[in-house]
Amino acid sequence: MTKLAKLFALVGLCGVWAPHQVISAPLNVQRWAPQESLHGEWISDGEFVLAPMRFIRFCIQNPAECKAGEQTAVVALDDFARQQMNEVNQAVNARIAPAYASAGNLDWSITRTYGDCNDYAVQKRHRLLELGWPASALSLAVVVTPFGEGHLILTVRTNRGDVVLDNLRQKIVSWNRTGYRFIKRQSKMSPAYWVEVKGKGLPSTDRIIAVNARGPSAPFNAAIENKTEAKSQPPHLNADREADSTETDDQTDLKQTAVESVDTAEPEDL
Repeated sequence: MTKLAKLFALVGLCGVWAPHQVISAPLNVQRWAPQESLHGEWISDGEFVLAPMRFIRFCIQNPAECKAGEQTAVVALDDFARQQMNEVNQAVNARIAPAYASAGNLDWSITRTYGDCNDYAVQKRHRLLELGWPASALSLAVVVTPFGEGHLILTVRTNRGDVVLDNLRQKIVSWNRTGYRFIKRQSKMSPAYWVEVKGKGLPSTDRIIAVNARGPSAPFNAAIENKTEAKSQPPHLNADREADSTETDDQTDLKQTAVESVDTAEPEDL
């Protein structure tokens, strides 16, 4: 398979599980365990590459989500920024019901309450934009999970390195501590375009700004308080969930082991 074909293949796959719910797969988990490294690593962006096809459709449907800001900037990772990122990450994770049967086949949405990793990622970016965060600091990224599956997350550029908001985690972690292989992400210069991820880079020289001191609105935080309520989703999803619940004890043990191998190597909560 060519490099281009592989990039297209990744777009159609997505991790849609709730935290600590991962599919079993025959692989050596330790090979993907995060390596020890200092806190505060930056991603090195490379040349422009093709954007995911569903992202292009998303931009057509939601042009405001793909506009560039007035100038590039990174966020000052202070206590308020940490708190706001954690609130947004946890609220969106609680708000959206995983759409197991439709993973990778749905248009990306900033309003839907069921979906896959794409919906989690774009809704987190949308909410941070609403809260006044700079567009250049918020980049969707395509990665490969420890299970070899394409996945979409949100990376945030800060003065202390790039961090990740993920529907597979409740914690905010440094990008190099996720255990993921990074493929490409949105350009900081123009969010409508994507660039390859080359690996670790140098600290950003962009302007550092502190986010506005205003928290998520009451209706948004209500997603955490009401997460036990029924979530709007297609009728067939309940049947799919019941079918998924018939997994064997061995499969359950493998899932928990895989999650622990990644989460136990994470740094302190941001």
